[in-house]
Amino acid sequence: MRLIALFTITVFVAACSEPQPRVASISGPTMGTRYNVKLVEVADLDLDKVKSALEQSLRDLNQSMSTYIPVSELSLLNKGQAGTVKASEQLLTVLAQAKRINKLSGGVFDITVGPLVNAWGFGPDPRTNKAPADALLQQLKSNIGSDHFQLDLTAKTVTRDSADLYMDLSAIAKGYAVDQLAEVLDQNGIKSYLVEIGGEVKTRSKKPDGQPWRIAVERPTEGAQQIQRVIVLEDIGIATSGDYRNYFEQDGVRYSHTIDPRTGYPINHNLASVSVLSKSVMEADAMATALMVMGPVEGMKLAEKMKLPVLMLVKENESFKEIASSAFNPWMKKEQKK
Repeated sequence: MRLIALFTITVFVAACSEPQPRVASISGPTMGTRYNVKLVEVADLDLDKVKSALEQSLRDLNQSMSTYIPVSELSLLNKGQAGTVKASEQLLTVLAQAKRINKLSGGVFDITVGPLVNAWGFGPDPRTNKAPADALLQQLKSNIGSDHFQLDLTAKTVTRDSADLYMDLSAIAKGYAVDQLAEVLDQNGIKSYLVEIGGEVKTRSKKPDGQPWRIAVERPTEGAQQIQRVIVLEDIGIATSGDYRNYFEQDGVRYSHTIDPRTGYPINHNLASVSVLSKSVMEADAMATALMVMGPVEGMKLAEKMKLPVLMLVKENESFKEIASSAFNPWMKKEQKK
């Protein structure tokens, strides 16, 4: 449901006097993309042990939340009958956050929207590049909505009111995974790092040369990547949702892959991308999707209400206009000072 709209810029300045700690890199495939970790080494660090812990964390997460693994916890939940089942703590954590943001966004962020996405040809099945019949969309909408499942965090259970309810965590799980990898690094005594999965990023502290981590927000154009703005980050995360590469056209109409669960139809406004800053990348990930669906006017109202640092890129003719929330402005000033 989302596209990578961030890539990292790493600049390491040679030491002028005493040797500086080494920056090590760890990466590998995960969740249909790659994870990338840059960390400042500490004394007696076993890098292989750290990599093993990172990848075990990712395996556990995929086994819980992937819809591409037929026997994952979420896949089995989706295939089951209506009723109540036990759930793992990490699955409940993500489902609870998804319900919270669903409520905050007025139902715009919805992890049950998958059947609509599939009907429009943006799911795992081969794309048809043809708009579905309205009757089909209205039928599917009857099982769309986060009010169709309930959580009991004390009993650690999930209750679904329909066997046709389908939950997909792709718009929030990568952010959660970034948070989890950061936690692994914290547990291993690593004080400075950058973690990235599919464009969702979290940073801690600074690089060895004393400079902050710098993240480039991509200009939402087709073709080669271009930088729109570089943001200085320290002890915070960022997630971006975009709407400019995954679409099809029929009879001169452009249909986006981003579906509004309220209507059952793709969004049709001129918001091209949204970047959200948060200590929780899981929250940033979900909120970026929610604001992307809402559009520039409605989305910015919510961002201001929640005091969220948000940068929107709105398409105007052949260029893009930046619109920043009040909470984002200090981050723009930080970059100007560098």
